[in-house]
Amino acid sequence: MLKHLGILFCMLYATASFALQTKAMRDNQTALIKVSAKELTRIFVEGDRIQSARGLDGNYQLTKDEAQGAIFIKPNQSRPFNLFLTTEAGHNYTLLLTPIDIPSEVIQIKPLSPVKAKAEPWEKNTPYSDAIIQLMKTMVSAAPLPDGYALIHVNANKPKKLHLGITVQLKTIYQGNELQGEIWQVKNRHCRSMTLKKSDFYRPHVRAIALKNNVVSNCGSTYLYRVVGR
Repeated sequence: MLKHLGILFCMLYATASFALQTKAMRDNQTALIKVSAKELTRIFVEGDRIQSARGLDGNYQLTKDEAQGAIFIKPNQSRPFNLFLTTEAGHNYTLLLTPIDIPSEVIQIKPLSPVKAKAEPWEKNTPYSDAIIQLMKTMVSAAPLPDGYALIHVNANKPKKLHLGITVQLKTIYQGNELQGEIWQVKNRHCRSMTLKKSDFYRPHVRAIALKNNVVSNCGSTYLYRVVGR
């Protein structure tokens, strides 16, 4: 029994040693991050490569992973310190790192801002109607993002009430330069089925709308896809 507990303990320790922290960040935003005070912490940017990492000399030891575009950092002090990151895609982030007595972890930074240098040319070089159609297909089929677009999962928004007991809640944003894709969850609060009309969801800035289902069962839900012009 003790032998099995010892093996279980080792497995749990190994899992904790490689724990992953994910920080969703917009450009020029500051994130507060706890890092191991005694071990290396790996930091990388999802879908991008870290080009440079800067901070005050003497605050830390830093090693670059050139193959993966990541960095490994180890504090030289117990006080919090800033680290400024620039990526190859042009994102800029500020990390306020606080050393604490924890095992080594991996920090993943998830970009919440589009890469304007890529998104803008894609929108300008693609015929307007084709760009809208492609963005709509991307949302409906979960296809790869258009060049430079950022995928943002929205979890904190509260549902908005519409007429006839229908509520909508924004779930996902496909952020570009001039265009933005949106996925909304539509819920039927009635105890009878409802037929939805696309016109119910149009606004002056909306360029295209699609519904996964036009008829929503009692207390059921569906998804609304919109492309809006910024």
